[in-house]
Amino acid sequence: MIYKNNKQRPKFLNLLQIRLPVMAVASILHRVSGVILLLILPVVIYGLDLSLQGREGFEQVFLIIKSPVGQLVLLLTGVSIFYHLVA
Repeated sequence: MIYKNNKQRPKFLNLLQIRLPVMAVASILHRVSGVILLLILPVVIYGLDLSLQGREGFEQVFLIIKSPVGQLVLLLTGVSIFYHLVA
């Protein structure tokens, strides 16, 4: 038996054209927020440890949080926690 090649099959699957249901998108974003929280957890624990060592450590953590990178990490952490809890 010889199979005919179906000409209507797509040769390239464009993932941006696939319309996912809302719950599938919410599930994917929930998983992404969980991974972000898992990756940020060591940074948060290190910052807590450093800030509890004394005044110098607290000031160092304060300067890190005050920097633009620290603000971005803090924002990313807050958004991830909020979305993970709500979803």
